[in-house]
Amino acid sequence: MEAKQGDDVILRCFLEPEFNLSASTVDWSRVDLYKRPPVHVYRSKKDDPRAQMDRYRDRTTLNHKELSRGNADLLISSVQPSDSGSYECYIPKLKVGCTIDLAVEKENQQSTTGPPEEDREPHRKVPVAAVAAGLVVVAAVVVGLIVFLVKRGKIQIG
Repeated sequence: MEAKQGDDVILRCFLEPEFNLSASTVDWSRVDLYKRPPVHVYRSKKDDPRAQMDRYRDRTTLNHKELSRGNADLLISSVQPSDSGSYECYIPKLKVGCTIDLAVEKENQQSTTGPPEEDREPHRKVPVAAVAAGLVVVAAVVVGLIVFLVKRGKIQIG
């Protein structure tokens, strides 16, 4: 995602099928920074600004009404070039999340990378069931490979 300095941006994170996140913890963090500092934390049915990085204080908003529909989009107001980086939305209860890269251009600087805004693909919803099914398939392949290698005598267990 690209933005210009001073813009307000919305980092998209939502579940399909819808899942009520109102009583869940929602952690937004910067995964590209040391110790993944919190950008915005929602827990116990409210925002927790004590856990938040100072530079994001009073600049982030999570729409609490939308949480009941599985929408954990985060609004960051007045972005700065220092806000450029990788953001992760993570819901610990469900062990799901998404990562979004944000690039903030300085004022009066034009981008020469990427397609024009109208040519970009829109953010796609990833069904939770599809992610779970994918993980099951990967696990089955790994177990099958291990069993195959044990039977062939390539690896020994025990």
